[in-house]
Amino acid sequence: MKALSADVVAEAATDAGASSTLADEVALCVDEAVANVARHAYDHSFGSVTVLVQTDRGVLTVIVRDQGRGLVDGPGSESDGFGLRIIETLASELAISSVPKRGTELRMQFPLDAPQRRRVA
Repeated sequence: MKALSADVVAEAATDAGASSTLADEVALCVDEAVANVARHAYDHSFGSVTVLVQTDRGVLTVIVRDQGRGLVDGPGSESDGFGLRIIETLASELAISSVPKRGTELRMQFPLDAPQRRRVA
């Protein structure tokens, strides 16, 4: 499921006018976000993840949402690993909202016309 959602989002990004490099970076961010849902949201049980893509005024917005346990330690905790750091580096904006036992939402934004962007070292 993870690879499928990233591929679909990359295709949507390309259709919206993203370069192939940006589409690859968006797909990587979606992979990381969905992997975090699989690892953390449902405490090793089954659950769903929703991935939404929209464009408005030259900005691609990708939302990854679950209905899992929420961020117990909060964003930026040591248990976050590298996934959120990668997303923070590649997305121009990242907003995380979470409610305990009700889920988490990551909202990532990517300008479609950005000539130069940060890179993961």
